[in-house]
Amino acid sequence: MDLRRGRDLNGRSMLHLAAKAGALDFCRFLVEKLGFSANSTSAHGETPILVATEIEDDEVDIVPVLRYLLARGGDPAAADEKGYTPLHNAAEFGHIKAVRLLLSKGVPVDPLNSRGTPLHLATAMDHDQPNRVVNHVLSPLMMACCGRSLKCMKLLVEAGADVNFKSPSGRPVLFQAVDNGITDIVRSRDSIMKAAAMASSPFEVAIEAAVNGNLLRLREIASTMDLRRARGFKGRNLLHFVAEKGRLDLCRFLIEESGETPILVATSIMEDRTDDVVPVLRYLLDHGGDPAAPDDRGYTPLHNAAEYGHHEAVRVLLSEGVPVNPLNRRGTPLHLAAAKGHDQAGADVNLKGPTGKPVLFNAVEDGLTNIVKFLLEVGADPNHGTLPIMLAAAGEQHEIVEILLPCTKRIPHFPDWSVDGVIRTMKNLRTEPQATGIDPHDATLFANLSLCWLRLGEGELALSNGQQCKALTPQWVKAWYREGMALSMLKLHRQAVEVFEEALKLDPSSEEIKKGLR
Repeated sequence: MDLRRGRDLNGRSMLHLAAKAGALDFCRFLVEKLGFSANSTSAHGETPILVATEIEDDEVDIVPVLRYLLARGGDPAAADEKGYTPLHNAAEFGHIKAVRLLLSKGVPVDPLNSRGTPLHLATAMDHDQPNRVVNHVLSPLMMACCGRSLKCMKLLVEAGADVNFKSPSGRPVLFQAVDNGITDIVRSRDSIMKAAAMASSPFEVAIEAAVNGNLLRLREIASTMDLRRARGFKGRNLLHFVAEKGRLDLCRFLIEESGETPILVATSIMEDRTDDVVPVLRYLLDHGGDPAAPDDRGYTPLHNAAEYGHHEAVRVLLSEGVPVNPLNRRGTPLHLAAAKGHDQAGADVNLKGPTGKPVLFNAVEDGLTNIVKFLLEVGADPNHGTLPIMLAAAGEQHEIVEILLPCTKRIPHFPDWSVDGVIRTMKNLRTEPQATGIDPHDATLFANLSLCWLRLGEGELALSNGQQCKALTPQWVKAWYREGMALSMLKLHRQAVEVFEEALKLDPSSEEIKKGLR
């Protein structure tokens, strides 16, 4: 039989597999004895040379196989159907000798593929983000950047790679390195970063200096341009970048230069860097920063500080007299924090969020036992439609049911008002609704049950209880709303629209119904 016709599931021949395995002797045998072509292609357009450069371990020497295939007429620049060339792979996986060999053959240094040029792809491998720039148009230089190979990048630059090549998002190689936190590349005094920094626009250099914490460089740039005009991703200015990094020294310098105060960004520093927040926050406040200014989504500094658990920052903001119950699309700061010990400031623990749920409901829904205890201690109402205990029981959260039971008004027709009894009743309602002794005329209870099942993702049960509620009280808008929401969960959208439209006839001003229709 002719072994040259054999193919694996990807259409690769035996020579492809031997090249990928680095099996030089086998490659020789296949080419010289059996007549395999060094330029044969797989179903995806891959040549043996291309697959030989796919080895991800940069300790493996792929050069002997490459030299042999090149000597047998293999094309060093042949790309597959996605535009990948051997130079892309060698740059991304850090095969320095292979990059040098391919460049010596005169291959193009800036070929584009679906992920880009080899220089762009080297900033993410050590940070578990190998696909950060997937679907962008990048170069071999950027691929070397994503593979975090400074040596490969230097080789490509020396060969003439464009250090200022930009992806469709407008970001050059230097920004790729900055974005992924590759400080040895950003800070390198070698030719690649010097060339990139020198060729980048002054604004790009200023942002790079801010992200990298380079105060000296910022001072130099400030002497030649107005730093307030520099804008980065999503329109962020330099102070946004340094505040997010918690750099007090750079904040001080930029404020003295520009007078801008993005306190909101400073309070969004993640939990593991909470010590960085307060010094920056105090400095910004001392220089006139508005402690309550919201962004276009309604987020205030208090929202951020509460959500990220910055206790001391919360105290600082509250001492400035900021409103404690500002409402945005996700709720109040207390909703976001669930509970961080801020009750003494007067936050309303019964205030409902945009979904109509108070904080206690959120805590029960998420199984946050300690937070449930705290909220009850500071005045949260456990009798909001009898829902908190029903929701906890439906989820068989024994500890939370035990906490809620003493302070919850007994629900009529629950035969056994004990922890196990309430849980058992809710469990029976899931499987044997007729065996529970529930009053078949209690419309409010069925409305609450429908909501419980809805929150637990039980669409059929939610629909059943919603329809029972509507049958009992056909003029009650809430009953129609429950049925409509259950139908939406079950993706019965046409029926849901019909139900919501009927409900709107009963109450044309109902925002709840209008939201359901949207």
